[in-house]
Amino acid sequence: MDLMDISKNLQDTILDIAISKGKLRGAYNTKSVAEANLAKVKACLAMGLRNGKQYELDDGMIINPPVTLMPDLIKGLCWKEALERDKAEGEVRALEQELRALQSMLNGYQTIHKHLD
Repeated sequence: MDLMDISKNLQDTILDIAISKGKLRGAYNTKSVAEANLAKVKACLAMGLRNGKQYELDDGMIINPPVTLMPDLIKGLCWKEALERDKAEGEVRALEQELRALQSMLNGYQTIHKHLD
């Protein structure tokens, strides 16, 4: 690799980092929305269960459950929202790792550039 190739790789990596940071911001927003939605659904379910509202879970009905079972029932009832939150968390983690990898590449190119210069 000559100095021109390294310079081009530096520019490309810097651009990739900027793109990755933009994706990460979007993923953080998606994660925040998913967490807020999950919290809202959990609160609504808790109020409904305490007020005697009936819910269907798979083939069974939940009617006036004991208070000690409510947290587990709420988790089961809002599984879709929890899944969306978990997907958003996974996306954030993947993008954070991608950004770290790009930063490592940038550091490597900078070191090579310094020694070739």
